[in-house]
Amino acid sequence: MLKKTIKNLPLRYKLNSIIVAVTAITISLVSIAYYIHQNQVIKEEATVELATLSRIYSDSCTAALSFDDKNGVTTLLSSLAAKPNVRAASVLDKNGNIFANYLAPDVPQSMLSAFLPHQPRADNKVTAKPELFHLRTPIVLDHETIGDFVIVADFSDIRAAQSRFLLFLGAVFSFALFVSFFFSSRLQKHITAPIHNLITTMKKVSESNDLSLRVNSETNEELGQLCSGFNTMLEKIEQQDNLLEEQKENLRFLATHDALTGLPNRILLYDRLRKGIARARREKLEIAILFVDLDRFKNINDTMGHDIGDILLKTVASRLRSAVREYDTVARFGGDEFVIMLDSLNMSDIEHIATKISQAVKEPVELQGKQVIITPSIGISSFPQHGSTPVELIKYADVAMYHAKNNGRNASQRYLPAMTSLLHSRFNMENKLYNAMANNELSIHYQPQFDLQSGTICGCEALLRWQVDGHYVSPVEFIPIAEDNGLIVPIGRWVLQQACRQATHWQRPGQPPITVAVNVSARQLFASDLLLDVEESLRTSGLPASCLELEITESMLMADVEKAISIMDRLSAMGVEIAMDDFGTGYSSLSYLKRFPLSKLKIDRSFVRDVLHNADDAAITKAVISMSLALKIDVLAEGIETQEQLDFLHQLKCHYGQGYLVSRPLPAEQFGALLGVGSGAAAV
Repeated sequence: MLKKTIKNLPLRYKLNSIIVAVTAITISLVSIAYYIHQNQVIKEEATVELATLSRIYSDSCTAALSFDDKNGVTTLLSSLAAKPNVRAASVLDKNGNIFANYLAPDVPQSMLSAFLPHQPRADNKVTAKPELFHLRTPIVLDHETIGDFVIVADFSDIRAAQSRFLLFLGAVFSFALFVSFFFSSRLQKHITAPIHNLITTMKKVSESNDLSLRVNSETNEELGQLCSGFNTMLEKIEQQDNLLEEQKENLRFLATHDALTGLPNRILLYDRLRKGIARARREKLEIAILFVDLDRFKNINDTMGHDIGDILLKTVASRLRSAVREYDTVARFGGDEFVIMLDSLNMSDIEHIATKISQAVKEPVELQGKQVIITPSIGISSFPQHGSTPVELIKYADVAMYHAKNNGRNASQRYLPAMTSLLHSRFNMENKLYNAMANNELSIHYQPQFDLQSGTICGCEALLRWQVDGHYVSPVEFIPIAEDNGLIVPIGRWVLQQACRQATHWQRPGQPPITVAVNVSARQLFASDLLLDVEESLRTSGLPASCLELEITESMLMADVEKAISIMDRLSAMGVEIAMDDFGTGYSSLSYLKRFPLSKLKIDRSFVRDVLHNADDAAITKAVISMSLALKIDVLAEGIETQEQLDFLHQLKCHYGQGYLVSRPLPAEQFGALLGVGSGAAAV
């Protein structure tokens, strides 16, 4: 218990105790040593004094003893009365008998007898008894001992002096302890004060968590260095704490925001939506949700790389923030999808805001030195009309966005209940499309292509068909789905292999070669294995490369011109023909056109359809044909449905054509039979 109490004492008490204890021990040792020394000195001085006195009297008694002058000896001994310390004295003859005595007035005879031993004499031998000392000195005459002088002295005054000395030492000891305690109580503050400040600061830091506190110290000794080290430690801890707090803040930000764009993520979006719905319900307000998806963003990633795609996403995010009010929420929902929450909004303004957002997104973006334009599809839902929870509002806005995409993209669409069933139909179609090849539901029809000058069949276009449950699904419906989910790549590979294999059977010795045209999607064109797919299809089928024509749309080429040119050059080097499909509907320039290794331009059916009734369509058609002739590129017109259209194109010296006037797309067997007719096919 005592040990524990001592351990828990404050440092200043411990220091005081140590200093006082050390002082007490030191003074005690010094006092004891000094006392012993002084006691020994006093004893030695008394003994020397007694021996001197004994020698003097022994010498003085020599003559009187030799003459047997007892009175003279007695008279001499009586002079010892002047020595208060001498209590008794005796002169003995040589036989040891008492010759003469001296006794102090209060000393009995028995005391002297006690100091007259009968043992042999010893010269100058002093025997000490309590407070009494006696000395026996021989009396010598002519070197012969004729007697002894015995003297007894009382040293009780020495004891008293020693007691007084001890009292003095005690007083000095007490005063020294007091002085030691007094000065140690003040001097220890130089040690304990900095430590106390250190402890006080440490407690304040612990209680308040204020790492900016510091210990004041102006010294450079050990305690000053300790305080300085503590301050340095606090500085480093404060720096680490600030860094940790920044990291925590970053983690909190990343937990609720998108790392790429800095926009709120799904977590924060749902939280704000819940709060917004609760507020709107209380105040009877309306909330609009806009689900924004970037059209064909996948093409940007595939053609220009994900780094460029990320730059585009950040640009779009910035534009979306600028297009809405400051207190509206713009969140990145995932990939190229954004969700905008318009709070406390008049629903009549939604269309205006959606148009503003669409225009902001469609502004050209400079990427890798090229102007890139991307369009948004926007779905709109609102509270309380379409739902009362965040999940419902976002789901219905998403459904409306898909409806806008399916209707041609680059549009906004409000949610209608009927859209849900349409979306379910799309999902069902997508699920069925995954199994279409495995179930042998896909087939290829071939639409003949004719030489408009000679009327003979020169080739065909391979067109994909999908038959489900006994009826055909329009390519307009399932091709966009296949492009969105990536199935277009394996399906396109299958079409390429089948078309090459089929076209090989239509090649006849001595007859003009039959060219088969296969459409290539954007994903196929920029996929790393397109060239391998073409090589493999030609090798396994045995089809000459010159009999394979790959149709690539104008807009697809403009997604990444340099990469497209590189791929087209390699295809052309293999001997494969390349045709630009739907020419005139994109935005390519002649500077690009002359760099493409094209063998054919295909005029889109939208121009051919009204070529006889629309002056602009007629002018464009004439310009394309004239340009093709000048560039020595073959030109083919699509969608020829009347004899008048055929005659018009024939007059312009258009090389080739295809359309329902001549033939619809046919299964492989029927197209083979059509080839068997030979030149008579022109009359069909």
